[in-house]
Amino acid sequence: MYAIVEIFGHQLRVSEGDEVQVENGNGADMEVGAQISFDKVFACSDGEELRVGRPLLAGCSVTGKLLALRGGEKLRVVHFRRRERYRKRTGYRRHMCRIRIEKINVA
Repeated sequence: MYAIVEIFGHQLRVSEGDEVQVENGNGADMEVGAQISFDKVFACSDGEELRVGRPLLAGCSVTGKLLALRGGEKLRVVHFRRRERYRKRTGYRRHMCRIRIEKINVA
């Protein structure tokens, strides 16, 4: 069984027991170990039948457990203007979270 679900703005194909790592725009608004429910399910399959929503499936949801909150790898941003002696280098780390998919609820 798998589902295509939107998690924090990213569409992912998930199955029960999967661990996914996604960018979390909220930062540290959540606690590690908390149960999270995702209601935006686009498609769901049980192995034989594929149900596709237009655009969402009504009554379907995916529940997961938040395993970790941490910073991702550092991204470098370089601004450069030729012949102007202008160089600027900055960077940032995205907030990432690791989620274990516990159950796919099909209505």
